[in-house]
Parts: sequence; C-alpha cells; structure tokens
Amino acid sequence: MAGRQDIADHAHKYPNRYSLRRRLVVWLFFPGMIIGLLALWDAYDTALGTVNSILDRVLAGSAMAIAEKIELDQSGKLQVDTTHIHLDMMRPAQQDKTFYKIEAIGGTFISGTKSLNFPHSAKTDSQKTTFSDLTYQQSLLRAVAYNNSISSGGTTISYRIIVAETTNARNDQVNKFMTRTGIRFIATLVIAFTTIWVIVGISLRPLDQLQVAISRRNPDELHPIDQDVPLEVEELVDTINSFMHKLDNALDALRNFTGNASHQLRTPMAIIKTQLALTSRASTLEEAKNAAKIGDQAVSHAERILSQLLLLARVDQANSRRIDTPPINLTQITKQITEQYLQMAETHKQDLGFQSLETDCRPIYCRANPMLMEELLRNLVENAIKYSGEGSEITVRVLSNPGLAILEVEDNGPGIPAELRVQVRARFSRVAVPIPSSPSKTQNAQTSGAGLGLAIVSEIAKLFNGSLDLYNGRDHKGLIARVSFPV
Repeated sequence: MAGRQDIADHAHKYPNRYSLRRRLVVWLFFPGMIIGLLALWDAYDTALGTVNSILDRVLAGSAMAIAEKIELDQSGKLQVDTTHIHLDMMRPAQQDKTFYKIEAIGGTFISGTKSLNFPHSAKTDSQKTTFSDLTYQQSLLRAVAYNNSISSGGTTISYRIIVAETTNARNDQVNKFMTRTGIRFIATLVIAFTTIWVIVGISLRPLDQLQVAISRRNPDELHPIDQDVPLEVEELVDTINSFMHKLDNALDALRNFTGNASHQLRTPMAIIKTQLALTSRASTLEEAKNAAKIGDQAVSHAERILSQLLLLARVDQANSRRIDTPPINLTQITKQITEQYLQMAETHKQDLGFQSLETDCRPIYCRANPMLMEELLRNLVENAIKYSGEGSEITVRVLSNPGLAILEVEDNGPGIPAELRVQVRARFSRVAVPIPSSPSKTQNAQTSGAGLGLAIVSEIAKLFNGSLDLYNGRDHKGLIARVSFPV
C-alpha cells in the first residue's frame, strides 16, 4: 500500500509525466505518415502516368485508324468512309464514351462531332500527335489531336483528327491500384509501428532492470551500481553512482561524528557529573569551589572537543563534495589569526610573532576555502601555545618556494620525538610530551587534549592538495609544523 501511495503522490506531484516509449513512437509516427503520404502521392502520379501512357497509345491508334479512311474525291475535297469507322471497337471499357471530329487545318468541319473542340493552348502544329484533357458535356475527356495531310494529283490538303474518350476506365485502373497500394501502406505502417513499439520496449528493458536492481537494495547499500546499461544511460548511472558516493561519505562522516562524540564526551561528562555530586556533598565552601572549578574545566574541555568534532565533520563533508576554492591571500589570513592569539600567548607568558619572508612584501596566494584555512591556522597556533610551555617563543611565518605557498609555526618548546610524528597526525592520537612549565612530570599532552589538532590540520591540508610536515626547530630544539600548498 505504501508503494502505491508513493506512486500516486509522485503522479500528483508531476502531472505532466509521459511515457518515453509512447513519445518515441509518436515522434516516429508523424514523420512516417508524412513520408507515407508523399509516397502515396508519388504512387498515384506514377500510376496515372502509366495508365495514360498505355491508353493514350490506344487513343492515338484510333486516330490513325480513322486517318486510313480519309481520301480525296474527284473535286479535290476530303471525304471519309464513315461506314468503316467503328468507334465502339476503340473503347477501352464499356463504361466509356468515344467521340471524334475530322476537320481541315483551316477549320472546315468534315465529319464527326462538330462541337468537339481541341483546347487552343494544346494545338501545336509542329507535333503530329498532341494529347490533352478537355471538358465536353460536363464530362472530363482525354483527347488526342492527330495532324496529317493527303495528296492527290498535285493537290495536298492538311487535316486534323480529334478522338476523345471519357476517363472512367482510366480512373478505375488508377483507383484499383491506389486501393491496393493504400492497403499495403496501412498494413506496412501497422507492422512497422508495432515492431517499433516492441523494439523500443526491448531497448528500454535495461532501465527496468536498473530500477529493479536499485529497488532491491538495502538503505545502507551505497556501493556503485554495476549494471549493464545502454551508452545513452551510462552518464545517468555515473551521476547516480557519484551521488551515492557523496551520500556514503556524508553518512560516514555522520557516523564518525556520532561515534567520536559519544566516545570523546563520555569522560568529561563523567567528570562534570562527579564534580556536581561532590559539590552537593561538600562540607566547606572551599571544597565546593574546587569541585566547581574542576567541573568548569571539564565543560571547557568538552566544548573544545565538540568544536573540533564539528570541524572534523565539516572537513569530512567537504571531502565528499566539491567546495569552492578561490585564491586566498595566505599572508593576510595568517597575520589576522596570529593577532587574535596575542592575548592568549601573553597570558601564558609566551612571545608570539608573525614573520613574512618575502623580500618585496608581496602577498602569497593559494587555493583553499577561507573558513577551513582559518581553522587550520587556529589549531597550529593553539597547539604551539598549549604545548611549548611558559616563556617559549612562537613564530608564525609565511614564505614561498617555486610552485608552493608555505605556512610555518615554530616554537622552542619540548617538541615531538621523531618516532611519534606520524602517530600524532592520526585522529584521537595522544602522546606523552612533558610540558616544561608543569609542576608534575606526568602532566602531558595526553591528558590535556583530544588528539584532534594535528589530525584536523593534516586533513584540511590534504583537502586542498597540501601536506603537513613536522621538523625539529632551530638547534634541534622545539618543533616546526610546516604546511605546503600548491600555488
């Protein structure tokens, strides 16, 4: 029932839906009809011409037969033996009527039907035999004019014989031919479009198979469609596969976020819950303040973890789709972010500075998303402030090499051992790095962070075809975090 309701809702939403098969057949039908009608017209013209050609010869033969009966009398005038003219023998069919007329070239009537006149426009003395259509007694006739002459005793007289007949037999022959041709045309049309309908259905069958293959999938089956489809549908399938890939990445990012959030927030939430319980059971104000302070630190830690998880989810989402990467001024953004952390560095008694190594002070550009680039910078600067210790020096610099825009954050703190530099770039990786200002040797990066800072930096750099590298600082002291982007 739900499937039928979905179909009904879809039909209501898209009332102008159409059948691809019907549309193809209809669009083929009209050109086919036009071509068929032109073919029928050509067949009619050819049949009429053929029938006229055959029966015109009979008509001309009748005129010649009459000419054989014409002779000159003793006074030099034309005379015709009409007793030997049998017009009924000249009829091509019993339903036709035949007429004739004999006249001298000068217009003198000799014999036959006097009112039978050959069209003036068809009179051509240079042609011995001329054919034309004419109307006589409200009937359409086919006529022939046969020009001839007769000589006797030095006298030559030119004359014309006109023989005409009705066109019933001609029309019957053409109509019979066109009837058979029309029946064959209709039968051919029906067979052709039935064949087209079936072939189009067979050709569209891969679409039905594609629909069945997709409908049988479970919601979590987002792997690419591997279906044999026509070339015309390949781009559609590629687009669907691309969309499913993006959807799979988005769902992975969501699953990662929910899983990471539930895992990473469990500890600070437990701390907050514990400190709230201790606050309620505290016997002195000092104990309550101390528990509230620890709970507040846990809240700040949870807030930072949640912020980093959201940023990581945003990076995962950016990886699943194309994002805008306009040219950005790396020098300007780096300087602005550094200025935002001067107060924090001063609170930790650290010397934070910005340095541009371009001699001509020109800005350095790279292609990246401005928001994500700012987050990358914040993570690098915050890590340096957090782990380099009190009294350290932190330098943020921008420089360029051929084809590269380079961002460096250097500090002279304890650094990271070389064997751990690959590990710290993984998500939720925590390593024990002593903080010089810590009164306890056990207080280290592992207990104060979520292990996401350098992972975020590394993944944002990869998103824009860049890379993160970690080096020893000057005199092998401290750490240099270098991010390189193609210009």
